[in-house]
Amino acid sequence: MQTEQYTYEINAWLRTLDYLQQENIYMKNRIADVIQHTASADVLEKMEHYQNFFLNKDTIITFLRRDIRELEKRKNGELPAMMKTLRSDMEMMEKEFSHLKTDFNNYMQAVI
Repeated sequence: MQTEQYTYEINAWLRTLDYLQQENIYMKNRIADVIQHTASADVLEKMEHYQNFFLNKDTIITFLRRDIRELEKRKNGELPAMMKTLRSDMEMMEKEFSHLKTDFNNYMQAVI
């Protein structure tokens, strides 16, 4: 039963990471669109700032996927501690990304 829960959680995390990755791509595409249509140094600087944050999220998503793959290779005895760590990491990633996305959208609304 516990193994089923781990499998369920792992699959949910992978789906969440897929979603976050798609949203991250969408946000970077929005940045590219803005850059094509603006010459303002302030806006370009802010877009670079957001681009760096979204690239950082790409890296974190890659690391989380790697950690999940490692988790899948572990024995049941090692799972509880690893699951707890990953649960915390996933929660933090979701919160940070949500905050970044909201901040970016608010900025875009103010600029456009």
